[in-house]
Amino acid sequence: MNILYIMRYWPVYGGGETITVTLANEFIRREHNVFVIYTYEKFCSPMPYNVSPDIKSQKIHTIERFNMQDVERVHEYIEMHNIDIAINQWGNTKLCYLAVQNTNCKLVTCWHLDILPKVAAPHSIKERIIKIICGNSIYCKYIHRQQMRSHDNNYRLSDKYVFLSESFLEDYVNLSRMKLNANKLAVIPNPLTYNYVYDFKDYKNKCKQVLFVGRIFEYHKRLSYILKIWKQIESDNRFSDWRLCIVGDGPDMQQTRQLSADLGLMRISFEGFKNPQQYYLSSSIFLMTSAFEGFGMTLVEAQQYGVVPIVMNSYKSLHDIIKNNENGIIIPDNDLEMFVKELKNLILDDKRRRQLAENGSATCKKFSVNTIVPLWENLFRTL
Repeated sequence: MNILYIMRYWPVYGGGETITVTLANEFIRREHNVFVIYTYEKFCSPMPYNVSPDIKSQKIHTIERFNMQDVERVHEYIEMHNIDIAINQWGNTKLCYLAVQNTNCKLVTCWHLDILPKVAAPHSIKERIIKIICGNSIYCKYIHRQQMRSHDNNYRLSDKYVFLSESFLEDYVNLSRMKLNANKLAVIPNPLTYNYVYDFKDYKNKCKQVLFVGRIFEYHKRLSYILKIWKQIESDNRFSDWRLCIVGDGPDMQQTRQLSADLGLMRISFEGFKNPQQYYLSSSIFLMTSAFEGFGMTLVEAQQYGVVPIVMNSYKSLHDIIKNNENGIIIPDNDLEMFVKELKNLILDDKRRRQLAENGSATCKKFSVNTIVPLWENLFRTL
């Protein structure tokens, strides 16, 4: 089968690209042909993952704004390579829909977040005027209505609309005003990105280290929460031999470093954009305070390496991964006081920490690539 991924960034940027590479590599191993077209080229050194040389990729002008020249380019690419399935990972759905017209190609659109994620600050003059004149409540309702229109557009124009969690699909069904065909909807979670099984004989080698891995973007990841939580840990002499490690980079790195300095944090390191595997191996506890997520791949990555996640209850698919006090700890959203309390308790309880780590290592295996890719192949066959 010939599979085309339509991407915004390639080959490296964030979780979406990491998952795409993981799936694409496995499709290649299973003797499918995989192609990628993308808007922005992003590289880093060293690369955090290997991209199969058999994946054929090509940059096009833009897939974010509607442009008939780009429609023609994508259409020609689909015909030239006899594409069977186009997977719209981050593109303009209307462009993708028009590009597959009069071909044998089917269009699958993926949604990577909550159905109604956190409302951002106004981006346009129109949005600013609505917020100023009508107030925040009306502004949020307006944004959510726009988001539902976008979802319904994705549904109408695609042969399949795929969500990461059953909870996301249920929300869409409940919120949409359209009469939906269940056969056009599907749920496929993200796969584990590493082919690795942690050996708990090595658990003794873990350090007294707390870890964050992700993009340094305050609106999304809320690093300020983690730094404020860590301030309370550093202020308690019982934890003087524990340290915090921040792995990742992003647009808010400077302000995050500045907040760390303002708080007077001493036992913290900013590692930049690195392959996180070595940090998972050496760390004992993983922190996530995101305002929203699609799936939260770093949670299952942490579990895969015997690291216990503590996470704020800010998105629904979290519960597909974490069972509270069984394979991780879930904290009420925005409750920093509870987060500090649970983090301290976990640091002090070596036996409980290891048990949660062992449970997480077992439960995350349900997301192995060998489990998830057959779900995609089954979906393809329905088209």
